[in-house]
Amino acid sequence: MTLGYLVVVLVLAFVVAEASMVYLARRSLAAECDGAAVAAAQSVDAARTYGQADPGTTLALAGVQAVVARYRRSPHSVLDAAVEGGDTVVVTGRRDVDLPLLGYLSVGSVTVSASARARSHVLLSTAG
Repeated sequence: MTLGYLVVVLVLAFVVAEASMVYLARRSLAAECDGAAVAAAQSVDAARTYGQADPGTTLALAGVQAVVARYRRSPHSVLDAAVEGGDTVVVTGRRDVDLPLLGYLSVGSVTVSASARARSHVLLSTAG
């Protein structure tokens, strides 16, 4: 009977450890997306943005993607950036989390995802 309880406790400990790994990976990815979105929204290329025919109306997608690529903190993360509405940076990320303890049961890995938005303080043109 004691051996049975010990097995149940060990299985529960393994499940809690694996769930904690997934949770912490998701939180880490969300923080990475938040930081990348803020960094990209704050890195306005003034010459390009304000030098347009209608100044201050849009962020350059290439510049935003370059900042997000440089910001990536984990080699296991994949971050994608987009510009929405001309002044909002949207960063979506995903990461595979290996589950070493449950890998023996053919569970393999779990993919976690997160996204973040940050609005730039680009001065929009009021001419119209």
